[in-house]
Amino acid sequence: MDRRGCAGTVLLGQATDEVIKQQLADLLGPKNSFTPQLLQLFNRKVKKARRPVAASVEEDEEEDEDFRQLDDEDEDDDDDDLEEDAAPPGCDMQLYENVLELRDIKLETEMKATALKKEFEELKKEQVKQTGLEKVHAERVQQTQKDIQKYQREKQQRANQIRQIVPVTASQIQCLYTEDFPEQEDMTPPAIRLPADLKNEVVFTRSAFARLRQRIKDLRVETEAARAEYRDLTRSFAVSQREKKQTMKVIEQLKQKFENVQLLRFGAGVSLEQLERAAAAVAAEKEQKLNRESMEDKGPATLEAQVIAEKRKTIEELSSTRAALLQQNTKLLKTVATLKASDILLRQSLDNGGGTTATALNKDGLTDVHRARKAAKLKEVLKLQVKEIETLKKEIGLFKLKGAHIDPTVLYGQRQPYFTRVRCEGGEDNDEAKSK
Repeated sequence: MDRRGCAGTVLLGQATDEVIKQQLADLLGPKNSFTPQLLQLFNRKVKKARRPVAASVEEDEEEDEDFRQLDDEDEDDDDDDLEEDAAPPGCDMQLYENVLELRDIKLETEMKATALKKEFEELKKEQVKQTGLEKVHAERVQQTQKDIQKYQREKQQRANQIRQIVPVTASQIQCLYTEDFPEQEDMTPPAIRLPADLKNEVVFTRSAFARLRQRIKDLRVETEAARAEYRDLTRSFAVSQREKKQTMKVIEQLKQKFENVQLLRFGAGVSLEQLERAAAAVAAEKEQKLNRESMEDKGPATLEAQVIAEKRKTIEELSSTRAALLQQNTKLLKTVATLKASDILLRQSLDNGGGTTATALNKDGLTDVHRARKAAKLKEVLKLQVKEIETLKKEIGLFKLKGAHIDPTVLYGQRQPYFTRVRCEGGEDNDEAKSK
């Protein structure tokens, strides 16, 4: 509780005492014969004041402690003077109880007032102490502000001693000095003059200044060009990033497809190194197999000469067969041409002869049917011979290749190990079958 609260509480206690006295006067009345005895009873000091029944439950513990201290003091001081209370003879008991209750209220109010006075005195002492501390702190704050101002001045002075570079334009530079006269108190502007010497000055020519200005313009142009190039590069980078993302997606799809193919083909993932090693192993195995077969098929030089002679003989026979087939084909073509001409003549005679020609054709109907069948058969034979000629041309071209190796399985199917000899014999047999 502060000092103002304590003062207000003391005034409230005084007002409560006046109210209690007024209530006592109203209770006794002007013509009560027991007024002196009741007033003496009301003003008597008791050993311990009774608390009123309707007292507040939320009283502070500090006030209770003060009450206990006051009760102890009163008990020590007034042990000899206290007497037990007794109602005057013939007095109304209700009036007697009311007076006792008012006395208890008065005593409790006095106890509160005494406690508040003590607290008020303590607060006054505390206020004096706090006032002294406040003055001390105020002096310290003022001293601290003075120290801060002093530090700021020293800092500014030291900062002013630091050399700094300030960019200025050429129009802001003037090699002029002002003459300061302290004794002049009027507001006339100071005189401006040129420097007496150029010891502390830097001299630039007009051409140097012109180059500097031109360089500034060039730098602006270069800066704009660099910015434009940077924007173009940024856009290109963004486009390349998008393309990269798309390419990475395609690569991921191809990788997934490659893995699926590997799973379908090999049942597990296979790397390129493994495939290369497998291909090299297969090639080496094939080469070893060919070497073994060549070693097994190797014979004397006469055997190779015989093989070559047989190949040449086969080529000559195939050439003669081709020439015979060409002659036969030519004859068949001539026959076909003759038949076509006769067919044309017959059609013309049918168109020109009318009924007479029709009668002659009816007589010779069997001959015409026989000719038509013969022509159809000749056409079929001609087609077969053309196919055989094309096959022979391909075989001759293959045989003419110097050192060419023809796999027997391509031409004749599966054969015996001595494929050259068997192929030649098979070729002769085929030629004989074709000639038959």
